[in-house]
Formats: sequence, structure tokens, C-alpha cells
Amino acid sequence: MGSGKRQGADCRLAICKSLGIASLESVHRIVVSGARKGAEVLLEKSLDAKTLLALGYDASGMKKLGYSESDLKRLGYDVATDLESRRASVEPKDSTQPVARQLEQMMAAGCRASELKQAGFFIHHCKAAGYEARELARLGFTLNELAAEYTIHQLKRAGFGVKELAVVFGGPELRGAGFTATDMKNAGYTIRELLSFGYTENQIRAAGFSNRELAREGLCRLIVDKTPLQKW
Repeated sequence: MGSGKRQGADCRLAICKSLGIASLESVHRIVVSGARKGAEVLLEKSLDAKTLLALGYDASGMKKLGYSESDLKRLGYDVATDLESRRASVEPKDSTQPVARQLEQMMAAGCRASELKQAGFFIHHCKAAGYEARELARLGFTLNELAAEYTIHQLKRAGFGVKELAVVFGGPELRGAGFTATDMKNAGYTIRELLSFGYTENQIRAAGFSNRELAREGLCRLIVDKTPLQKW
């Protein structure tokens, strides 16, 4: 199997696992049974048009399996089919045309992440072609996909906040990316966690925690006594 096909198979298998489905064969059994039982069977497994396209099930293929127009619309293929028709004018991926040019054409045609992946273009292709994380995030690539290729600093510049990045990165990495103690507090981190991440006591005091919270962790605010010294 060629590297491109292997990557495509690995990506589809990763999608299956993220949905709690054991294999591509299991997905196919669900899709086939859905043609008889209705689109709800697929939606219960989070298999909507976006996901199904990424797994290789386009609207025409679903129709061949016996899905009605109403079923396809319920799954979300009304939007996906429009994207497919716009993509029809784009040259297919081949070795005679630079990847960057092919990606440029597909994006100009309105293709999103699922469409790009279906055509064999993955996150590393997009990065190599010069696309920034913020552009790919808008196209629908997931944070986990982006984090495999882009640094936390690049993802921060793309607009991802502490709560989103915390799913992938640890506290020290968030601090290293420039998030302040206030940012971390607002995202729900405790004083003790901030100390373990390497924030200084002064940074934590300035983050907006209450005196009671600070006192509980031994970080009472310093109170300057301005009472004049008594003259004896």
C-alpha cells in the first residue's frame, strides 16, 4: 500500500476510534443497517455527513446503498453535496501538479477539512504548503490535528484559549506559551496548580484571587502598616 493510501486508512481508523467504533468494517455495517432502519441509527453514533465524508462515504455512494434524499438531508448531505459539486471542477490530486497548487484550488472551491481529507490532503500537507494554523482551524481541522503539526505558540496566535489548549497541553506548556496567571485563573485553575506550573507568588497574587483563597495557600497579601511609629 502506498504511503498516501496508508495515511488515509490510518486517518479513517483514528476517526473510528474517536467515535468508539472498533473498525472501518464496523462503520460499514452501521452504514448498511442505517439504509434499512433510517438515518437516526447513524446519528446516534455521531456519523453525520461531515464524518461520513471523511470516512469515504459521499452522497452518491450513500444513494447506492439505499439512502433516500430525506435521509441524506437529515445527515447533512445537503451542504456536503453542494461542496462536492463545487469540487468537481477542481483537478484531482495527482503527482504531476504541486500539492500547494492543488490545495489552493480546492480551498478556492470552498472545500473544508473533511473534503480535503477525503481527497487525500491532511494537516501536514497543508502546513507544508504554507497555511497557518488559524486558516486551517477555520476550515474545520480539529485541535488535536493541529497540535500534531503546530506549536502551542502558533495555536495561541490562531485564537485558541487556555481551556481549549489544556485538552492537549500541560500547565507548564501553557505558562511557557505566555498565558498569564490571570488567564489560568479565569480558566479554572487553582492557586496550588499555578504554583506547580511555575508561576511566581507575586504573579498569583496579581491574578485576582481573594484574600481568603490566598491565605488558604499561605500567600496572604502583604499589608503595609502606615501607622506612625510611636515616639517614646
